[in-house]
Amino acid sequence: MGQKLESLQAEYFKLAAFASWLEKEQVELRSYIFQPHEEDAESSRNKEKSEDENQMLVQLNNSNGVSVLDWAMSTGCSVIEKDGIRSIFTNIRTVDALREALRRAIRLTHPLRLNPTIKAVAPRVTNHLSFSVFERLGRLESPKGVPEHDYFSANPDRLLETDVKTRLIRQHHQCAFPILIRPSRLERSYSQDQLQPLVLSSIFSHAVPHACIYHMNLAKIRNFRKVGEKFYNHSRMELGVDEEPSLSNIHQRTILIAYDLDIGRVQRAFLQLGLAIRMCFAMNLHRPEGYTNCKSAADREQAKRVFWAVWFFDTMVPHFFAQPPSIGLDVVKIDVPQVLSDFDQVEADQARFSIGLICIRRLAAEIGEAQRKGDESDILEIFEDHLFEFYGNLPPYNRYSHADRVSSSSTIWARRSFFCVLLDYCQCWITLYRPFLPSPTAITRTSQAAVAMVRIFEAWFRVSAQSGDGFDCFFRPYLYHFMSAIQIFKINATQSDRAPPLVLQSRSYLAKMLHMYRKTPTYYSFDRSQLEQDLLAFMDTHNISLDETYPENVNTLEDDPSADGGWGIFSLPEDQREDEEAPDQNLEYI
Repeated sequence: MGQKLESLQAEYFKLAAFASWLEKEQVELRSYIFQPHEEDAESSRNKEKSEDENQMLVQLNNSNGVSVLDWAMSTGCSVIEKDGIRSIFTNIRTVDALREALRRAIRLTHPLRLNPTIKAVAPRVTNHLSFSVFERLGRLESPKGVPEHDYFSANPDRLLETDVKTRLIRQHHQCAFPILIRPSRLERSYSQDQLQPLVLSSIFSHAVPHACIYHMNLAKIRNFRKVGEKFYNHSRMELGVDEEPSLSNIHQRTILIAYDLDIGRVQRAFLQLGLAIRMCFAMNLHRPEGYTNCKSAADREQAKRVFWAVWFFDTMVPHFFAQPPSIGLDVVKIDVPQVLSDFDQVEADQARFSIGLICIRRLAAEIGEAQRKGDESDILEIFEDHLFEFYGNLPPYNRYSHADRVSSSSTIWARRSFFCVLLDYCQCWITLYRPFLPSPTAITRTSQAAVAMVRIFEAWFRVSAQSGDGFDCFFRPYLYHFMSAIQIFKINATQSDRAPPLVLQSRSYLAKMLHMYRKTPTYYSFDRSQLEQDLLAFMDTHNISLDETYPENVNTLEDDPSADGGWGIFSLPEDQREDEEAPDQNLEYI
């Protein structure tokens, strides 16, 4: 904390000096308006301004002569000077407390000075330059009225009825990456009143608004967005930024990340992700050394699952900022999750889903890393082989040819193992070949992947509706894939070098995807859908009607009759091309 305050103090000094210069300019300007001045006043002022600019980085004290160190000692903080470096030690533990301390320090050491001829207005400190950066990053909230009541801080779950809380606890672990290896233990701990209020607050921050949008049969809560925000703010402040790293803290941060992503607050999700990654590295969860104290295989798997959940978010959130993942491929030295012998069916399906998702997203990360390095000489050949190998290692019942045969009676994790992994697989083909458009092979591969993704989404939506689970909320992390397919169809529909049948198919699929999206809860979760607005504008510009159709039995992209769908992206080696059924549910990804 001492080092952080030193950094903040240095930043404050720079900003305070700049503010001092601005205030001096303000006073001089008012003097120029209200007081008589000589003909050379302007040149004198410019000279003074130049001198001020040269000196503003070294002018650290205001007219009262009060420094940050004076403030620190007056508030009881320990100030230690060693090797020419001053350190301030405080008992500040939360961002909220740090905000208030900085606010008081700035008021004391750098009061706003106004011309006495103008009526003074009480300054709102959070509007000053000193705090604008923090607010833009979402690290500090602007004060809004009175603070939360202590009642909520001590009893955050009292906002919900008991039966509603029970249903939300049972559902919540199914709505994100399976971070808990034994979800039933969480339910049991809750029923025995063993969960801490902070843990409950974190869970309900995401579960309340999420359930009211995606699982409306579970809860009908008035003002559910405000309720979720209350839980979120409580957890965010209580977790702080300098707490000791722990699995529980990281787990709760993944829930806050999910909340931020659900409401489109990607900057704050990025910040929370950074804190979670820092804690993972502090605990060495990316290396075998971080698991030496695990007392059992189950404890080790649980700790690994927490790391892989953070890693999963790291494969998504940086996309919003056109940045690569923060966790480099070469630093992760632990193995993928394992299926323990005492797992029940749901727990085993969760583990298999995690394995498949990690493997394909790691391959996607390798493609992205190779592209960033600019090595295009043999990138296509290398990664085509890797993709074909991955697809060949999938259990036969998890390949594209089974898209219309996924059972609605299987567990939600088994269904996700099929649909989500295949969607990531198709996205890999688009990522790999998009830079090579408009070469004929790139057109074929990206178009095959885009059409396949639409059909996978259709099958996913259909089988989810047939199951007792309803629409699968895990569509949220795949909205990027949905939009990626739309982008390919937009390119095909507007490029003159595309074959006419492909243009017609792309136009019809744009209309189809708009209809599909409008039926999802995700569409209704935003007041205004930017995806819808952009797509409608594009369709209007290019005269694409909502009724555009294309015969599904016409396969304009077939290039390998023996492959699934007749498409080369699903090609298999000769010895794997027999269409097997899926009696063995214990096959795993290799």
